[in-house]
Amino acid sequence: MDDSVLIPAGREGWVPSGEYLLSARLGGLQTVEGFFLDRHLVTVARYRRFMEAGGYRARAHWDDEGWEMITTFRLEAPRFWGEERWRRFQRDDRPVVGVSWWEARAFCRFEGRRLPSEREWEAAARGPAGFKYPWGPEWDEARVGVRGKGPRLTWPVGYFSRAKGPFGHHDLVGNVWQWTLDPSVPKDPESPRIVRGGSWASRPDQNDTETWNAYDRGGQFSHLGFRTATSPAAAPA
Repeated sequence: MDDSVLIPAGREGWVPSGEYLLSARLGGLQTVEGFFLDRHLVTVARYRRFMEAGGYRARAHWDDEGWEMITTFRLEAPRFWGEERWRRFQRDDRPVVGVSWWEARAFCRFEGRRLPSEREWEAAARGPAGFKYPWGPEWDEARVGVRGKGPRLTWPVGYFSRAKGPFGHHDLVGNVWQWTLDPSVPKDPESPRIVRGGSWASRPDQNDTETWNAYDRGGQFSHLGFRTATSPAAAPA
């Protein structure tokens, strides 16, 4: 198995500073500072490291509301974890699902990283040219796993290699929706958080670089995962 599926992506997911043609909703042409973004979605195997290191017991990783949630409901794992019915979703190379925004944030702190902003996600997915799909301007159903294609469950990360984005990121559309930092109502920090990318359960028209959705921060769903990002002290050489 590719080691990048299991370990933090480090510098492999560099998105350079520059002008990016973002979606009209985000203002079109925008300057985006360079950042690192995981080339792969966070996998079951990678998330397990957080759990085995005591991530659900380490208060320092959690926001106040997230800590209240896991202590109130005595959570020790994502939703679906260890349930036989969801066994196929729990394979090491699948994206971890059933993870709330709070859990994703705690994982990011554990690795010294963060969730990407919506603008960053679009820059990585659209590239400077502002493609509607990570691979270009036209839909190609052979490139990605969505509703009506194969079994109704997640795919191994990177399975659809021809769906890579302009900087080599996999699964930017299809597979699972992805948490971002941004509230759906900018002036309401408690509003649902924006998710991007569509999923295995989404219609084809929802799997592009413009469509967005939003879920409550405590939402734990079988079609929702995440990837991590970080801002460097300096651009890579």
